[in-house]
Amino acid sequence: KEINSVKLTGGTGGTTEKDLTTTDYTYTKTGADNSFEIALSDTLLSGEEFYSYSNVVVTYTATLNSNAVIGGKGNPNKVDLVYTNSYDDESKIEGPEVRVYTAQIQVVKVDAANTTTKLSGAGFTLYTDAACNTVATNGSEQKTDSNGTVTFKGLKGSADGTTYYLKETTAPSGYNINSTVFEIEVFDNGTVSGTGVINNEIQVPD
Repeated sequence: KEINSVKLTGGTGGTTEKDLTTTDYTYTKTGADNSFEIALSDTLLSGEEFYSYSNVVVTYTATLNSNAVIGGKGNPNKVDLVYTNSYDDESKIEGPEVRVYTAQIQVVKVDAANTTTKLSGAGFTLYTDAACNTVATNGSEQKTDSNGTVTFKGLKGSADGTTYYLKETTAPSGYNINSTVFEIEVFDNGTVSGTGVINNEIQVPD
């Protein structure tokens, strides 16, 4: 996890905000379960200004790791607030659970004359536009391995489908590049559809 900001909100008139700096708090990762602690400094807590605000808002970024579930029920994310006062009394406020979804697609490069022959060294790139000018997040060129495959992971889908465009950008040695741009739809349940897509896999002939 990465802390983006810690701020005080709900000040004078209910609209005043104040961004805190790292001198006002400390951030500590507290466990293998990705829990962390934000401890406000004694200097901040002893000042009168702090108590003129009604909220402490922590904004952070979390990234799915290699253990993330692909599609299906998604990955649950829940934040609970546990805090202590100056008397070491501990209180807990349970937060809502949200689910984060991720998808992937496997690309297989094959010999057009014999599709059982898989080709290594073919480069593929995933784009967000049909003109193939903007590379998608996690869509940078990958080259097929000895099994003729590459897998684009960490793709963000949506209920209505998020459109990606797959293009071969490097031809394997001894073969011509396939100039076809493949339009692919990725859904938030992890399924992928498009011309030639079968079970989240697409074969691309030379």
